[in-house]
Amino acid sequence: MTSNDSNPPEVGEPAPDFALLSTEGETLQLLSLEDSPIVLFFLTDTFTFFSRGFSKIFESLHESLRMVEVTVVGVSTEPVETLCTFVEHAKIPYILLSDFDRQVSKAYGTLTERIAGLTMVTRAGVFVIDKKGKIAYKWIHDEQSPAPDADQIVDLISTLQSQEGS
Repeated sequence: MTSNDSNPPEVGEPAPDFALLSTEGETLQLLSLEDSPIVLFFLTDTFTFFSRGFSKIFESLHESLRMVEVTVVGVSTEPVETLCTFVEHAKIPYILLSDFDRQVSKAYGTLTERIAGLTMVTRAGVFVIDKKGKIAYKWIHDEQSPAPDADQIVDLISTLQSQEGS
């Protein structure tokens, strides 16, 4: 079923940094964004029903979070060309990154050998990274876990921003 070679970073630990090619044609380095909290999420396969629904959560979050200077970034193991097609077709408003070599998915503990007939892809996951580059929230999909709570993520970010402002 599922297995990964590495454990995900825990809440309070530093977020693994990385640089990946984006759907905007540039290489994005994660911790270069640490002027604001980051919502980093992992998509299994962009054109599946599950991933389309999962990405809808972040589409709705994107607008409200952008107003409070939060960056939303998605990661998929698909090639950047496929991600660009998905962004255009689904009108995705946030940045998607291609983890085609699967190193970032491995570092975040989301890489799985097999899921829903796909091999060596990432499981759906969400990490909130604070301005200091530390994991503040972690959720990785498994058969028993419900979808992440968007309101909980927004509340956490509000708390993080109020702590950083004081």
